[in-house]
Amino acid sequence: MKIRAITIGLQFPFYQPLGIKSLESVLDVQFQTSKELLDELKERFEKIGIEIQTTRICTQPLYQKDGNPFLKENSNFNENLNNLRKGIELLISHCKKVNIDLVACLTILADEFENYGLIEQKFLKNVPRILEDYENLFTSIQVASQKYGINLLSIKDCASIIKQIPLNKPFNSHKFCVNVNVPEDTPFFPASYHLSDKPKFSIAVEMADEVVATLQHSDSLHDFQKKLKSKFEEIFKNISNICKNCEKKFKIQFHGIDFSPAPFPEDLKSIGKVIEEMGIEYFGAQGTFFAVSMIMNIIKSLNIKKIGFSGFMQPILEDSVLSKRLDEGKYTIDSLLLYSATCGTGLDCVPLQGDVSEREIFYILLDLASLGLSLEKPLTARLMLVPGKKESEKSDFESIYFCNSRMMKLKRLTKAPSNDLYENAEKIKFIRFL
Repeated sequence: MKIRAITIGLQFPFYQPLGIKSLESVLDVQFQTSKELLDELKERFEKIGIEIQTTRICTQPLYQKDGNPFLKENSNFNENLNNLRKGIELLISHCKKVNIDLVACLTILADEFENYGLIEQKFLKNVPRILEDYENLFTSIQVASQKYGINLLSIKDCASIIKQIPLNKPFNSHKFCVNVNVPEDTPFFPASYHLSDKPKFSIAVEMADEVVATLQHSDSLHDFQKKLKSKFEEIFKNISNICKNCEKKFKIQFHGIDFSPAPFPEDLKSIGKVIEEMGIEYFGAQGTFFAVSMIMNIIKSLNIKKIGFSGFMQPILEDSVLSKRLDEGKYTIDSLLLYSATCGTGLDCVPLQGDVSEREIFYILLDLASLGLSLEKPLTARLMLVPGKKESEKSDFESIYFCNSRMMKLKRLTKAPSNDLYENAEKIKFIRFL
C-alpha cells in the first residue's frame, strides 16, 4: 500500500492586481506552510512504512462566476488570458520551490453557468494549448450536477477538447477529465478542485495490492469481506491519526481520505486480478458486476468519513489485468458504464482510436452524465484518444504508471437524425431530470 497523493486545496490569486513582489511575498508564506505540512506528513508516514508517491495542489476554477475578469464590461479577452497564464506560471514556480509535484486547476463548473455561451466556449478552446504548455498542470470541467442538471453545450465543448488535446502530445489526454457530481477537494487528479477560502488537505491511496493480498489469504468470499473491511479500517486509523495530528499542528483542515483502492500496472497491484480471483472467469464476463458490487459495498460499509469517489476504481491503462482483458476484447464501453453504476470513478484512462468523432465522444459523455445524475454519485470520464491508431491497434505510451492496450471498440455513429442532441446542443443548452 502507498499513498498515491497528498493533495492540498487552496485559493490562488490568478488575476491578483498586486505588484509582483508583494504578491510573491504573500505566496512565499502560504507555500512555506504547505511545505512544512507536507514534510511532516512524509516523515510520519515513512516511519510507519508508507511511501508517498506524489504531493499535489488543487485550486479554485480558472473561470468563475464571481470576480471573473472575462465577464467584466469592455474587458480584453487576450489580455485576461495572458494574465491567467502568468498566474499559472507563478503557481507552478512556487510549487517547484517547495517540491510539490503536480497541480490541478479545474477549468470551469459549467453546470452552474445557466448563461453558458460564446465567451465560455472561447475560453475553453484554450484548454488543449494550456495543457500542452504546462507539463505538470491537470484540469477538468464539471458538466453536470444534481443541483443544476446537465449542460449539453459544455459536453459538446468537452468532446472537442478531448479530440484536440492529443494532436501534438497524445499522452496529455491523461491530464484532462470530464466531471459529474464531483465534490470539491477530491484528492485524485485530474478531477480535483478547491472552493473554500481556507486551505484543506486530503489523501488518495493506492491499495489494490491490499485487496489482492486479503483475498489470497481468505477462505471464502464471506471471510474476504470481513477481512477486507478490517484491513481498510486499520489503514484508515493509521492514516487519519497522523493527519489529524498534523491538522492541529499546522492549522490546516484535514478533509479526509478517498478510500478508492487505486491500482498500479502490476498484476499483484491490479483490481482486475481481484475480480478474477473472486471466481469470475475474466474481467468483463458475466458476474463481473457482482464482484465489483461486493468491493464497492465493503467500502460503503466502513463506519468512517469517506470523501471523493471512495469506491471501486477501473482505470483501464493503469491496471495490468484490465488492459490485458481489453487487449483480448473481453469488454466494451457499455460494460464499463454498467460497472460505473456501482464503481467510483467511471470511464477512466480509456484508449480510443484517433478517428472517433466529437459527436461520438459527446454521446459517451452524455450517458455518463445521465448515469451520475440518476444514481446521485460522482463520476468522471478520462478518454484517451490516440491519433493515427485504429481499433485493432495498441497504444504506445511510455510511462511506468501506464500499460498499453488495443483501442476500445465502439458502436460507431453514422447519420444524425434531424433532432440530434449533439447538433442541437446550442438550442437546448441545459437538461434537468424531473
